[in-house]
Amino acid sequence: MFGKIGPWQIALIAFLFIVLPILIVFFRSVRRGYKGGSKNQEKTKHIAKTTEIKIKEVIKVRCPYCQSLADVDVKKCPNCNANIN
Repeated sequence: MFGKIGPWQIALIAFLFIVLPILIVFFRSVRRGYKGGSKNQEKTKHIAKTTEIKIKEVIKVRCPYCQSLADVDVKKCPNCNANIN
């Protein structure tokens, strides 16, 4: 049943796997209105994006009991829960 492969079978396989996908891509691009690299095409505008960086200075103080660092605005140590003056 599946003995030798003839030249017409090779041509059919080549058509299915090579020519047919190329035709599908071509007709989809035509249907979607692909204009290609037209010389009269408007130039795209490049918009520069600016990035704003905010630098926050963090001041830490040492807990007098456990010596861990805590932010200056906290009232209690995050490690031992002692009052920080």
